[in-house]
Amino acid sequence: MRVTVSSTADNCEGWVLELEVSQKTTVAALKKLLAGPPHFLGVVASTKVLFRDNGVLTTLFDKEIVHSHVTLLNVNDDRVLPFPADFLWGAATAAYQIEGAADKEGRSPSIWDTFCSIPGKVHNGDSGAHACEHYYRYADDVKLMKDLGLKAYRFSISWSRLLPAGTGKPNHRAVDFYQSLLSELCSSGITPVVTLYHWDLPQCLEDKYSGWLSREVIDDFEYYASVCFDCFGSEVKHWITLNEPWCACALGYGSGEHAPGRSQDPGKEPYLAAHHMLLAHARAVKCYRDQYQNTQGGNIGITLNMDWKEPLGDNAADQAAQRRALDWQLGWFADPIYKGAYPATMRERCGDRLPEFSDNEVELLKGSSDFFGLNHYSTDFVSPGEDGPPATPNFFADQDVKNISDPRWQRTDMGWDIVPWGFEKLLCWIQKEYAPAGGILVTENGCAIRENTEAEALQDSTRVEYLQGYLAQLHKAMANGAAIKGYLVWSLLDNFEWSFGYAKRFGIVRVDFVTQQRTPKASAHLISSLCKGEKLRVPSRIHVSSEFVPFHGRGKEPEAEPKKAGPTLSKADAKRMLEEFIARYQDDHFQTKMVSCFQQFLIHNDEMRLLKARRSLCMPIQAEIIPKYGFEPTARGVSRVQATLSAPTLTEDPEIQQMNHFVVYLTGDLPKSKAAEGATV
Repeated sequence: MRVTVSSTADNCEGWVLELEVSQKTTVAALKKLLAGPPHFLGVVASTKVLFRDNGVLTTLFDKEIVHSHVTLLNVNDDRVLPFPADFLWGAATAAYQIEGAADKEGRSPSIWDTFCSIPGKVHNGDSGAHACEHYYRYADDVKLMKDLGLKAYRFSISWSRLLPAGTGKPNHRAVDFYQSLLSELCSSGITPVVTLYHWDLPQCLEDKYSGWLSREVIDDFEYYASVCFDCFGSEVKHWITLNEPWCACALGYGSGEHAPGRSQDPGKEPYLAAHHMLLAHARAVKCYRDQYQNTQGGNIGITLNMDWKEPLGDNAADQAAQRRALDWQLGWFADPIYKGAYPATMRERCGDRLPEFSDNEVELLKGSSDFFGLNHYSTDFVSPGEDGPPATPNFFADQDVKNISDPRWQRTDMGWDIVPWGFEKLLCWIQKEYAPAGGILVTENGCAIRENTEAEALQDSTRVEYLQGYLAQLHKAMANGAAIKGYLVWSLLDNFEWSFGYAKRFGIVRVDFVTQQRTPKASAHLISSLCKGEKLRVPSRIHVSSEFVPFHGRGKEPEAEPKKAGPTLSKADAKRMLEEFIARYQDDHFQTKMVSCFQQFLIHNDEMRLLKARRSLCMPIQAEIIPKYGFEPTARGVSRVQATLSAPTLTEDPEIQQMNHFVVYLTGDLPKSKAAEGATV
């Protein structure tokens, strides 16, 4: 039988859920269905289920057979998603981005200290010289983590702090610092996840033999790793050899936008540096497994970064472009580790510019990760490149891929598209492609948000919604079979964001870089609730908007076919559509953001900025609603809706005309007047 479920909750007027159940389904069984997949509503054993008897809502008892129309008492349509009790929730940082004390306590310069000293390389001439002063404030920072209930904390060790000469005798002050940090973490019940290399190669090794371009670095990295295992291994059960080697190689040796800033030979140097990084990783893993793993009982792996790449269309060319995009970013490192060789596409297209592994090196590499560490931030649609082969070989041109953003997507302050559904697709693809025996550990995910004031930072609703959407898709990936063991948000603290300096804020904790005061944001409280075992609550609109929507241009009709007439609206459909818009635009959260748009206009008097801001707020809602009525979810589709609603057959209906005026009022005059009054919603 079909059961229609509604709710008495304030924000659920007009909301219904229909589902098929057996004829003998009890109320207790219905509650379990609603609380479980795929609905995940906030229904518990004590939830009251009502039915209408002669116009009066009456309670149904758990053992009674469910009626065809029932109402939940005060249950909203949020999704409530459970995670395993042993799921590893936490946050991540990196040494150069937070430690500070760059020239103190025996630390020698790294390649990032040198890079920051070159005019024009880093925004505002910033550097990590002071950063968050974590070196001096680590005890307070650990207390903050404990107060938030973090289960895990990922940080990196500064190679040039521990071994100022790159090799040789360890700096005892560095040993003391990291041992003290680890002791504080462990005594606070926080699991350390320690990265050996987060891009800060000692400058002395860069000067000595050009760093990662020389095979000499492999021996030095293995030695450095062994010192870390010796000094800290008794406290560390999760080691990561390298963080995002793609960035270190492609940006450090291809484009030159990261340290060491090389771009002289972008057709060879990125591949050579990556080859040496892979071998250094494998040697460090072998060292740990041979000499330390049995006694220390930890695991060791690597962290790779990947943005999901979705084919623009359902054709062979776009699907081949997707494969190349995945190979050139993720497969470049994951394939040697999980399959023993570089991807075939890279071998074919790069020829002898791509170094080869010896048989012994293949044996060393294959299986050299106890888990799959993943950093993920965004997604692109992809198609074949349009520029053709360059005159000089180039890492970026080798893959022959064009990345495309959907104009409906919102962006972070980094300019990265917010596309939660790409996270689920990527996680499931990794599970299918590599089947990592130790599962997948998400070692970074998060977003930079522009926070002009402390008040804006502490109520970081955009970051909260980002995390809700991405975590909903992570949960979906787990339901679809991806073995995900934990999630570490990037980042614990606002910090030094590489070439962007201090201009971009990723932290769930605000840092005032003048006073060094730490203040948890709303996003910190979200992560804290998950760390403390609470279920993830995702508002329905966030859950819906996190799902996959094809690129707006996909599925065009063949040119040979006659062009179909645009969609039309009946009066009933027009009213239903306008009702949906009114419900969404009346939402307090939407109105708060719209008022903020007009407040910014009053400050800057920039009509174009206001137009873009309003469009960015309305377009995701419009793109969700108008396809139900046959319109494409694009700006052109919105224009067609507006034109259709202006048709004489609809404007002659006073109710439609009134509703249309009310939609305009909700997105214009109402928030404008509140902004002028200085009111808040």
